[in-house]
This record gives sequence, C-alpha cells and structure tokens, in this order.
Amino acid sequence: MHIFEALIARAESEPDGIFCHFFRSGEYRRVSNEEIVAAARLVAARLRALAVPPGRVVPIVLEHRIELYACFIGCVMAGVVPTFLPPLTRKQDPTVFRASMSALLARIDPFCIIGSAATLPTIGSAGRPLIDLDRPAQPPAIPPLSPTIRGSETTFLQHSSGTTGLKKGVMLSHDVVLRQIRLYTAAIDARSDDVVASWLPLYHDMGLLTSFLMPAAVGMPIVSLDALEWVLQPTMLLDCIERFRATLCWLPNFAFHHIPRLADPDRQWNLRSLRLLVNCSEPCRSQAFDVFRARFAASGIAPETLQVSYAMAENVFAVTQTVPGRVVRRSPHSAHAAFLSSGTPLPATSLRVTDEAGGEVSDQEIGEIRIRSECLFDGYFRQPELTAQRLSHGWYATGDLGFIDHGELFVIGRKDDVLNINGRKILAHEVEDDLNALSGLTPGRILAYSHFDKEYGSNQLIIAAERPAPPAEPDGILAAAIRHAVLASCGLSASRVILLEYGFLLKSTSGKISRQASIDKIQKRYGSR
Repeated sequence: MHIFEALIARAESEPDGIFCHFFRSGEYRRVSNEEIVAAARLVAARLRALAVPPGRVVPIVLEHRIELYACFIGCVMAGVVPTFLPPLTRKQDPTVFRASMSALLARIDPFCIIGSAATLPTIGSAGRPLIDLDRPAQPPAIPPLSPTIRGSETTFLQHSSGTTGLKKGVMLSHDVVLRQIRLYTAAIDARSDDVVASWLPLYHDMGLLTSFLMPAAVGMPIVSLDALEWVLQPTMLLDCIERFRATLCWLPNFAFHHIPRLADPDRQWNLRSLRLLVNCSEPCRSQAFDVFRARFAASGIAPETLQVSYAMAENVFAVTQTVPGRVVRRSPHSAHAAFLSSGTPLPATSLRVTDEAGGEVSDQEIGEIRIRSECLFDGYFRQPELTAQRLSHGWYATGDLGFIDHGELFVIGRKDDVLNINGRKILAHEVEDDLNALSGLTPGRILAYSHFDKEYGSNQLIIAAERPAPPAEPDGILAAAIRHAVLASCGLSASRVILLEYGFLLKSTSGKISRQASIDKIQKRYGSR
C-alpha cells in the first residue's frame, strides 16, 4: 500500500470532494480530488516517457503553485522517489544557494528534475533531463493504476533545512509514513470533517506531513497559502481560518509573535472554529502563547486551543503531542522557566535523555534527547557514516537538549547552540530570543556565537545583530543597549558587538539563521576579533 491510495480512491468515489483551497498572488482556486489525481497522472506519464527507473530520486523545485502537490503524487504513482527542494528566494544569497544545490544534487544523483521556467535556471542541472511544467508535453496514454509498490520501499526523501551544513536526505518508507499518520491523527483526533489552514512550505516536514500527506490520507481539505506572501501579510492566515472555518493549524514558535505584531490592532477575526493551533519545530516558549492569547482571546483563542508538538523528519513528523483540550504545562525547571511542555510520546515511541557519555539522566536533568520509535527513518540517503553516528541500536540521537518531567518532554535547544564562555555554558538561542525584544534591532536576525581568543585563553562571546533600514538608533547607543541586555540575559559580557546591515545574515529555507555560514561571512567581512 502506498501513501496516496486513499486519495486516488476518493478521486473515484468523491470526485468533486475538496482536495485544496489554493491561494496565490491574491487569486483563489478550488481543487477537487479528481483534478489533483488527474494532474498527478499527467506527471507520472511524463516521468514514464523519460523512462525514469523505479526507485530513482526526482527533485521537485517549484514556487508556490498547485503543481507542487500533483508532481509529488505523480512521482509516487510512477514508482520514483520524490523530494521537495526549495527554490531560490530573494532572502537568499544566490551564490551560496547554487553552491549548496550543486553539492546536494551531486550527492543524491537524481535521474531528472521537475521545475518551472522560474526555478530551473537557478539550480544547474549538470546535464540531467528537465521537466519544465511551463512547457507542457503531450504524454502517451498511461494505465490509471500505479505500478506495484511495496510498503517497505522508500516513498520520498525529506531534506533537512540545512542550518548547520548540507541538507540531509531522510529516507522514509510508505509503511512508516502511514503508521505515523495513523498514530498522529489518533493523538489529535483528526477527522475528515477537519480543515487544515497552512502557509508552511512543503519542503519541510511540518508542512509536508500536517498540510499535505495527512490531509490527503484522511480526506481533510487543505487551505494552502504562499509562505513568502504570508511573511509579508501574516493575517492572511487568519482571514482563511475565518473564511473556511479551519479547525487545525501548525505554526513555528516565531509565528505566534509575528502575526500579532503585524495585525491591525482595531480588527478582530472569528477564530472559534480552531480546535488546535500547534506550536512546533522550534523550542516552544510560554511568551509566544501569552502574546498570541493577549491579542486574539477576543477572537476565540482559548488557552486549551494552543498546543505543542515535538517533531522531526527522522520520525516522519511527531514524536510527542500535548493533550487536546488541556492547557499546556509550563516548565518547572527554574533555570528554563520560559519553556512549554511538548507533551508525551506517541504510542510505540520511547524517549530518554542522556548525558555526554550516553548514560540516562534523572527527571528534570538536562541532556540530549534520544528517541526510539516505530516511525523512525531508514537512514540518511547515501550517508551511511552519519546514519551510524546518529542511529544506534534502534535509538536516534536528535542533537536536541531537553528534560523530562512527569512523563512530559521539555525541549530547550540544540547541542550546537551551547556556547562555552569562560567555563560557563549558555544557550545561544536564549540570548538571541532575549535580544529580539530590544528596540532598534531586527527581530529574528540576531546571532550569538563564541570565538577563542588567544590573548584571554578562552572563548569570548560575540553578538552580531542586524539593524533595520534605516537604522532606528545611533550605533553607539544600540551597542551599549545590546551589552546591557546580554548581561541581564546570561550574566556575561559580550566581548564584541557587530552591527550589520539588514539582510546580512544567511538564513536556511526554514527561516532559521544558518549559523556557521553566517559566522564565516561575518569573519570574512569583519575579522575574527
């Protein structure tokens, strides 16, 4: 059984049923089950016309358009392995993008690439066949049924956002994906009469699972928005929730700040249809829920509407989920009181928190989160050494830091975010989050990192922060304010403050700062001291 069999069956039994309410550049399109499956069959025909061997990887590099769904479904129908890769955006450095894309394509060695007139020229095909969706072909007739596909076969590659290096291709089988969908839909009581509203890109696991694969399997209509449009007009999500009476929505932590910040203070929305608004993909902080509730309580956002999940591509998506209908617990850990519970593990999922030697720690003690699950991936594509490093004896080392309290998981950051400054360990993202509230800086574009100083014989704390254009404060005043805020945040002094022009820091496709690439760029421009 493959992941789209239920959708294909609905195209026959409920051809006019809604697959998707699709929005792009102010235009609306209603897409039925029959339409999306018919479009997918045309894609499958084009793949077969190229004689793409079964099991070969086929990247899909497209801007926000309905063909994203059809291409992915069509690849599965043709027995090939799709992977969504992000197109170049205006926020990315074209040189860095092309270099990383070239290295990634060299690793996965795709048979062909699916794209558009806008995306294909930016990636470099290295002689591989291209399917340009803006140049329609006349495919030969194909049988309506998919080739025989075993559930144990890889259904797609899910690539990481690449914040700390080249993207990693997570291999996931049909059986594992369908198992995750069954477990997660049960955990949140998702039903065919639910409606999912989303701006999340499909090239990330949160968008792919919650806003495509799960709705397609269950039969939930999707309200699909363009992520780039949403960033500039975040309340368009609220408009769609109100218009289509959406019941389910997933957001990263920053979005709970971004939407209220740009919402018209004199306007209210009817958001009472929402059963669950789930915070996911970043460490989840109580302030995010406080800010969102303060602005939208009158619109119908109750405390129990706001929920949390801990998820990752290596487990298809969800590892834990808070209980719908209950208010999410806040951290009992005095040193990390700002964090929210991510809930308890899904069935057939185990958690443990370990120290640096791999030994399990006691409750409320912070360490690396490891998971064992029936939804775990089959490994990283063509990266056996990394797979063996991260996946051992059935346990996956996530690289995330957290603790367990009364069976609930609290996630506080990444091991990569830990800075050792003068013998003290601090979390870079906690300092960055505190600086986000500082007037005169661009929220979400702040980087805390360390550099070894030979003169002092230890690592020194450096803060790099972007100013808005035009700058709101004189540099001297802003730098002093940053130093004061850092001291208040972690009790340490910043040895250096670097003020950057807007857009200097490099970001991944998920909107997170690409830490090492940004540090390298800073040091190249400003030196290491």
